[in-house]
Amino acid sequence: MELVKKQLEENGYAYFNMNDYDMFTDDLKNYSKYICNETNNLKKYINGIRVDVIAKDEFKHEFENGKMQIQKQFGNFEEAKSAMNEVQNKMNLDEHAFQRWFFGHGNTINAELQSLSAKIVKNIYGLSPNELNHNASITYYEPGCFLRKHQDGYSGGRICVVLIYLNDSDYKPEWGGNLVFNDDNTIAPLYGNIAVLDFKSHNAFHEVKKVTDGYGRYAFLDFISTNDVN
Repeated sequence: MELVKKQLEENGYAYFNMNDYDMFTDDLKNYSKYICNETNNLKKYINGIRVDVIAKDEFKHEFENGKMQIQKQFGNFEEAKSAMNEVQNKMNLDEHAFQRWFFGHGNTINAELQSLSAKIVKNIYGLSPNELNHNASITYYEPGCFLRKHQDGYSGGRICVVLIYLNDSDYKPEWGGNLVFNDDNTIAPLYGNIAVLDFKSHNAFHEVKKVTDGYGRYAFLDFISTNDVN
């Protein structure tokens, strides 16, 4: 993975497809059970919403400084979807809208996929799994979801973030949900594609384009840090 390492060193981000490396042959097969499409997906593991937008004028009094900043988990996806629909009516998506998407923490799939992200980190940074802390989630962007251009910032012993894309091959890039680095390099959310952002020496700008059609964008998101931070 020398090319991936070089890209991270030079740009602060890298992306690749697992099919290009023999070391991931078994992983491609083992984790294919998590491929998402219209009928088979991970919605039952999604129970949270993330919203950061300005409220419409008539609802600004309900929120501090008029900002709707919500990161909340519910009992299941149906409850999360209902909550998203409720806040949707209060969102001003035309003014300073930063993000809108769904997530799920603390499930067995997270634990399994952490093994893959740890393997990626070991091959890039030379760190063993027992040296790592994971802040991981399954993310879901339905049509209308997005994440505007931003930097994640430095935090403690944070090393990188690994994104493992889970959409089936029938997902069309024109439906949106593509990750874009520095307004230039784009990666589609198709199974086999991996993206890594480095936080040891870099803090690259990136965004997730709004999903406009289809059954939605699924990905595993894993912020990784060393476990020796005081």
